[in-house]
Amino acid sequence: MAILIKEITLFLESQSLGVLGTDLFYGQLTSSPDNQIGVLDSGGQPNNQSDVAVSIITILIRNISFDLGMAKVLLIQTALHNKINVLSGVVGTVHSAGFSYLPRLPIYMGVDESGRHIWSIECFVHVK
Repeated sequence: MAILIKEITLFLESQSLGVLGTDLFYGQLTSSPDNQIGVLDSGGQPNNQSDVAVSIITILIRNISFDLGMAKVLLIQTALHNKINVLSGVVGTVHSAGFSYLPRLPIYMGVDESGRHIWSIECFVHVK
């Protein structure tokens, strides 16, 4: 799944949502900078009975400012929602859970020990 999270991270960078290695990372959320995005692999389901596998990707957004962080969350959700074939080498659709499956906003996880707000967005990536 490392290739998929890297592709999603590069897609977010192409949408001007962060700079890879500066405030946008895959496979981790680093201790600094305070304001950053981490794209993580959260498992999924194999394609046992169909030609579509489902991967679950978690995107963590951290920001000192609640308002700026929430704005970034909404930009990420909009960028990924129902995108088809946006990832090189991946044929599929990215569905952001907050828009496609559940009528709710992403999960606000609270404030960490350093006073930074954290949100989580789960994305379901259907890959043929």
